[in-house]
Amino acid sequence: MIKVSGEAERAFSFPADIEKAFVFFSDIPRLIGYLPHITLVSFDPDGRQLRVRYASTELGTYVINIVSDLEYEIDLANYLLTIRAVDRLPAIKPQTTINSTTARGYFNCRARFFLSDDGNEQETHLEYALTMEARLPKPGGLRFMPGRVIAGLVSGITKGRIKEIADGFVENAVRAYREQTLEEV
Repeated sequence: MIKVSGEAERAFSFPADIEKAFVFFSDIPRLIGYLPHITLVSFDPDGRQLRVRYASTELGTYVINIVSDLEYEIDLANYLLTIRAVDRLPAIKPQTTINSTTARGYFNCRARFFLSDDGNEQETHLEYALTMEARLPKPGGLRFMPGRVIAGLVSGITKGRIKEIADGFVENAVRAYREQTLEEV
């Protein structure tokens, strides 16, 4: 098995007042769309549940797929958005081929919104944290590679991917909001 585990925290200023910022980020399908490497598979707004897939190609050959079932909570009173992993049916059966692996993973995200420190009412301070964990079957092409070597490679790759996701989320969200605001003018 290959263990994937990573986490990141970010803080940034968002170019909208706290009410508009919170509403913007409370659109969960849109929110997922800002996360590099992660796509929305299914969404149930009534049950506040969704399924997402992390997908990437590593070392130019190996396709990694991590599927996570999530539920979300929107707490308007505290300006808090929480997305947490849950085990839901249908089950996600681990699969592997010579150059790919797929399994259930656990993705969590928590975002808190604050008034701007400098008193600018047209800006909101956001702090968010995300984590991702999974245990994947080893692709057939890696069966002769020592576990310690794989663990080292996976650790380095995961750190890089989590950074891409965290930083890409900030860039994509701010850019999309600015584009949306220009369209409204």
